[in-house]
This record gives sequence, structure tokens and C-alpha cells, in this order.
Amino acid sequence: MTYQVIKSALKLCSGARKGGDPCNGTLYTCKACGASGCKQSREGLCTDQAFDVLEHCLKCGAIGQAEPVAAGDYTPHQSWVA
Repeated sequence: MTYQVIKSALKLCSGARKGGDPCNGTLYTCKACGASGCKQSREGLCTDQAFDVLEHCLKCGAIGQAEPVAAGDYTPHQSWVA
């Protein structure tokens, strides 16, 4: 199963990674302020980043308010865990 198939039901980040490659991370919206963007392991890794990995909103500072823009189906890439 390819990355594109796994992510096909999700809205993806259109930003660019630090090296210039497309991000294509899952897109999230902050329920507190409406900011939208991806989550990254640390700040500054994508031009459209809105959250760090702990779901800390980089715009308003809210924690745990990240919600996927499109819920999607996460089971295809979780099935290998079973």
C-alpha cells in the first residue's frame, strides 16, 4: 500500500518542507482559533505548519485542540498492528 493510498481520504498540507519537498502531511484545524496546517515534530519544518507534535497551536498556544480537517479512514495503515 502506497503513501498516496493511505492518505487519499485525508486533506493534505500543501506547504513545503524545509528542504523544499512537498509536505503532504495531514491537515488539522485548531478548534480554539481556526488556524489550519500540519503537525510537525518541531517548529519550522513546514511553511504551512500550525501545530507541533504535542498538538500545541503555533498561532494561539492552545494545546490539544487540533482536529483533522477531514476525518478520513485511518484503518488501512493501522491494520498491520492487528
